[in-house]
Amino acid sequence: MEHGGCPTIATAWESVMAQECEAALDGALRGYRRACEQFAARLPMEVGALAEANFAAERAALDSFDQRAVGSDAARRERRALAAKLTDAWKGLLDENHNASATQCRLTLRELYEAIMRPKLEPPKLPAAAGEAGDGADEPPVPPGYTEMSQVDADLRAVREQYLLRARGPARHSMLATFVEERGLEAARSVMYALIMMHEREARMIEVGIQRIYIYFALVIARAPTAPRPFPPF
Repeated sequence: MEHGGCPTIATAWESVMAQECEAALDGALRGYRRACEQFAARLPMEVGALAEANFAAERAALDSFDQRAVGSDAARRERRALAAKLTDAWKGLLDENHNASATQCRLTLRELYEAIMRPKLEPPKLPAAAGEAGDGADEPPVPPGYTEMSQVDADLRAVREQYLLRARGPARHSMLATFVEERGLEAARSVMYALIMMHEREARMIEVGIQRIYIYFALVIARAPTAPRPFPPF
């Protein structure tokens, strides 16, 4: 009207249809978000279960839009916009689920590590060698450091079994692989250090044993009676 034109019934109707389609799009998105909130509270979820729940929410959103939207061109345009928004929302939901899974798996692994492996990653407190302070040769070995890789393997298996019962979501296997690589290497270093300590202790014990033998023979020689001097010749 400002440019001298006069609105027609057709243009007015198109405007009404466009507004109604926009309202249908907004309503469909609100319904989709409400549906997502219901299962998002259960994250992390397995990707298959999450995809099934999301598909149902998307289908409901599209049905809601189709029931309300009117007009061919406007409806098709807004439906394509709705589908694009739903795709973006699904991608965001996948990222959110993966992050939730990584957090839950990380906490589970930390708890199992502290309970099963962490106490054994300190080098064993070996007793002193014989002849050293406290004469620790008669003392029993002090646990509980890792001294063999078979012990590490058994504990990693125990962690894995309990972890797979508790961990959820798409990050479950990648987080476990990273844990085994990092903590397995840490435990291998502990085993190596423990073996070095034990070999050093054995070497000290041998050295102390040799010293005792020297002391024993020195005492024997010192206590031996002096041989009689021969009589001088006449």
